[in-house]
Amino acid sequence: MILTHEYRPVQAVFEEHQNIPELKQMIPRDHSRGIWSKFQVGVFEYSVLIGPTRDPDTWVVSFELFDINGTPDQLAREFSKIWKQKVSAHEAEVIKQRLLNNSAQGRTRTGRSSEVLGNVLSIVNEFIVQYHPKCLRFSALEPSRQDLYRSMIKRFLPDWKSQETGNTFTVCQRSR
Repeated sequence: MILTHEYRPVQAVFEEHQNIPELKQMIPRDHSRGIWSKFQVGVFEYSVLIGPTRDPDTWVVSFELFDINGTPDQLAREFSKIWKQKVSAHEAEVIKQRLLNNSAQGRTRTGRSSEVLGNVLSIVNEFIVQYHPKCLRFSALEPSRQDLYRSMIKRFLPDWKSQETGNTFTVCQRSR
């Protein structure tokens, strides 16, 4: 799959999506430096936000389910495949709302976590290459999301120093 990302200044995110918990950690010191991007995996649309914090060397990374696209019948077929049981169009609408309402809490159980993580890592990597951040910060409430971040850090940022405090993960480039 070829990825193309449309980045938007973080200022637009502040104005449109104030319900994202990580926004509270951000200070809009230079809106042009942060990014917000969306990508699609099947019927699921995700958003990735990378923005500044009070510490000028640290950037917060957040990703979550942003929307679910499709008719109720299409969603019923998709959810039936994912959960290997019959889902009606009405049940699909209820599931859609529950997933969207709880998306910031962690796992959505869409069955496509490797594709989602691959897209997120691609966006984070593009950000690292373009902006050369010293540190990145991730937050996770759910234990499965915390495990995902630990695995991601070990596998994709092995040369970075990692620190875990509660549900927050901070990774910093090692001094050379």
